[in-house]
Amino acid sequence: MESRDNTLSKRAFDFINEHKATYSETEKEKAKKKEKAADIRTELEGLPAKIKINGLSQTLIFLLEKSKTDNSGNEQNDRYLIGKELVEYLASTQKKLQKSQTGKQLTDYPEEAYKICSNNLRHATAEAVAYTAWLKRMAKAIIPKKETGKAKNEVSDEN
Repeated sequence: MESRDNTLSKRAFDFINEHKATYSETEKEKAKKKEKAADIRTELEGLPAKIKINGLSQTLIFLLEKSKTDNSGNEQNDRYLIGKELVEYLASTQKKLQKSQTGKQLTDYPEEAYKICSNNLRHATAEAVAYTAWLKRMAKAIIPKKETGKAKNEVSDEN
């Protein structure tokens, strides 16, 4: 049987790896995916603290309140993707606790988040903090920080 940390690290690695640029993409696609990955990294850096300070249910609703598409109408935003991943993970741990594997596909993430929080909030919060800590670690290790124009100018001024 795998340890909890091993399972969490594998799942976190898969999520982060899914959202980073690959070599087979065009330069434009790479740049867009790198920017999105950097946004995900930025959002993940504060997520464990948000869960501890605001509570799991409030944090999940905050992440999922954004629509599935951004203003351009064709992409999922970074907060929604993180919220969706977190709800899917928590739903899988709840099913293990309840010993009922239904295998159905999740479609209504806010409703599932409510069910998770109402059934076993303490356990779900502990699992969420542990998983988001692994997501944060993997994001810091794999995804480079988002470069801002100000940071670029500061480096060039020093030379």
